Amino acid sequence: FFFVAYNFGSRTTMKFGKRMQECLFYPWAEHYLRYNSLKQALKKATRGPQFLLLLKSELQRIEAFFRSKERELSQQLHAFETRGILSGDVHFVDFCSNLDHLREYVLVNYLAVRKIVKKHDKLCTSECHPVASDAARMLSKCTFYK
Repeated sequence: FFFVAYNFGSRTTMKFGKRMQECLFYPWAEHYLRYNSLKQALKKATRGPQFLLLLKSELQRIEAFFRSKERELSQQLHAFETRGILSGDVHFVDFCSNLDHLREYVLVNYLAVRKIVKKHDKLCTSECHPVASDAARMLSKCTFYK
């Protein structure tokens, strides 16, 4: 499991953005949180409500992809239940693999949101307010987070 293998909290290892790239399921790569884009926005002094708008847009994109994959997997599961699962069925093995990829997709995106929000709040000055509570509220409304 990648979370244990890639100690995301360690400061002595490579940066989160690079580790995140190593953990992506590449066929779905374009659907993950655009961590580096949000990081660049922070470098350009995008803070507070503007940052939250960018984050909200990312969460909506992630949510849409998650829901489409969830529907797809649900339909496949229903088909397996209807016809019965044969031991070693290649389609069932693919189903299990995709289910595992979806679980990892959720975890990587969750960690990316936490990391970018923490980075935002660390860079906040007196002119902007921390967004951790706002981000947590937005995240709690996402199906992939529940």
